[in-house]
Amino acid sequence: KVIDRVLAKDPDARYQTCRELVADYMDATGMVSETNSVRAEISLPVTRQPEPVIASDQRVQPAGPTWKRAAVYSLTGLLFLALAIWGFLTFSPAGQGLTAEPSVIPHTVEEAAVGLLRFQDGTAPADQVTISTSSMEAPPQGSQYEAWLIQDDGEQRISIDVIAFDQQNQGSLAFVDGAGQNLLGKYRTLEITREPDPDPSPNSSNDVAFSASLPPEGLAHIRHLLFSFNATPEKIGFIHGLEADTLLLNESALQMLASFEARDEAGLDLHAERMLNVILGSQSEEYKDWNGDGAVDDPSDGYGLLLNGENLGYIQGTFTHADLSLTSPDATQNMRTHGGHVKDCAANLDVWTPQLRDQLSAILNASFDSPELEGMIREAVVLADKIRNGIDVNGNESVEPISGEGGAVTAYEHAYYMADMVIVPGASQPP
Repeated sequence: KVIDRVLAKDPDARYQTCRELVADYMDATGMVSETNSVRAEISLPVTRQPEPVIASDQRVQPAGPTWKRAAVYSLTGLLFLALAIWGFLTFSPAGQGLTAEPSVIPHTVEEAAVGLLRFQDGTAPADQVTISTSSMEAPPQGSQYEAWLIQDDGEQRISIDVIAFDQQNQGSLAFVDGAGQNLLGKYRTLEITREPDPDPSPNSSNDVAFSASLPPEGLAHIRHLLFSFNATPEKIGFIHGLEADTLLLNESALQMLASFEARDEAGLDLHAERMLNVILGSQSEEYKDWNGDGAVDDPSDGYGLLLNGENLGYIQGTFTHADLSLTSPDATQNMRTHGGHVKDCAANLDVWTPQLRDQLSAILNASFDSPELEGMIREAVVLADKIRNGIDVNGNESVEPISGEGGAVTAYEHAYYMADMVIVPGASQPP
């Protein structure tokens, strides 16, 4: 057992100190028991242990003094041999080479970060990227850093300009796609190259100083949130559908209240029907002409906020694909952290939206002259605002992406944070 541990392939399984080796060796050979007995006789009375039973009519006979002495000498020699082997494996270059462990523990991506790329909405969804640097060294005199976005195939790239540094050595860059393209749907890698200043060539020098990338599996589901999903109307991303529908709800709720205050019963019913159908979705059995004017009014794309037929609804779709991204094997820390935030916000919406659905149904079935109608309408307005903007429950002057607070706006923000790219030194850096 002792020799096996000395020769173990796993360095962590070997003896880490000579003291451990000696202790186990002496215990294995019985020397520990003898030594402890001698010490005990000097200070404390020893309780004699019963001898182990071999058979019903036999007992182990104590070894004679001569045999013990010879055994001790032999085993002591083996001890020195084991110590020699242990020392060789522990301290020799060859022994250290067997571990194949690096002498320096590599930093995580976050520890090595020198900057961040973030996708944002400029004139269209995700048509803008910004780069900000924290500890990136400014380029040497006569040179500059140029940033490039690279498509998934690694072959096509575009320059998004040169990083500008201020007097505090903080770098920044903002780029908006001229055609309003969703950049997140097209690019997943950033390279920052060293270029001469001035630079007569429009091409990359391929001298990569810094880089960043998003992992393919986690990114696929972020794209389902922020770029496109095949099953939605116009194949829009779930978070953009959620954004559009909750905005419609909030605006229609205010119009419903205005109609009530103007004593416009037809207007009130129209806006209540629109809100209810936005929530339900076109495949719901309750999706209908609620006010009896001969038309099913729905200003949305009909996919619904809640599950209806084969439509997941934008709330469940957002929750599901945030979860798929953050649980993907290659998920980044931003995907895990902010994906959890998106899920928490979606879970809030899954509680508040059915409440608004039931409230709108009650409004449409109530008499216009009911003394309770105004309170019902105002409660619906508050619910619609909460679904859209969330609510600061803990009084810290901020709507956070937590249970009971975050709404659609907060979910939208953190869905974009999931796609943040951490910039680190070197080329072809893993995400």
